[in-house]
Amino acid sequence: LSGVWADRLAGADERLIRFLNRFHRVSGFEYLLRDHFAGPYQRAVARFAMRLAQLLASRHPGFARTMSFERVVGYASGGIPVYTVEITHDGIRYSLYPASRLDGPALERTFWRNASLFQHPAQVRWVFDGTRLGMGRRQVVETLQRTLARGRPGPGLGGSDRRWLASLDRIVTVI
Repeated sequence: LSGVWADRLAGADERLIRFLNRFHRVSGFEYLLRDHFAGPYQRAVARFAMRLAQLLASRHPGFARTMSFERVVGYASGGIPVYTVEITHDGIRYSLYPASRLDGPALERTFWRNASLFQHPAQVRWVFDGTRLGMGRRQVVETLQRTLARGRPGPGLGGSDRRWLASLDRIVTVI
């Protein structure tokens, strides 16, 4: 490496260097590297993605062939769009939520986005940062069910939407 990256990595901690050495062949890896050196929100997302990637890799030895990182639009507090990273592994898309609280508008936008983009909830996992939230998996699922059951104004939840709500227990992961 040379130039800006060499300067930035010269002061990097050992954890980041180990991650770079292990994941540099994964498609979209450069998004995590860029975000790690960006602002505080992007750094939090990158570190959270690194934790999840390492967890997935520990379960699947050939992870580099079936894993990719993708930069997508996610939703922050108030439903404000922000760039975030998603991990795809073995056909499942892991959407990361490093927020320190569960925000209704952001969760609703994410729910409707996922329900419209993916045919079945089995293709998606919502991954929350339990240390930042201070909540366990059961609490997160119950909060999501209450928040999303209120739904958006209109005729109510359709059959597909109800299927997604019923699947929250399988969709939600807290690390």
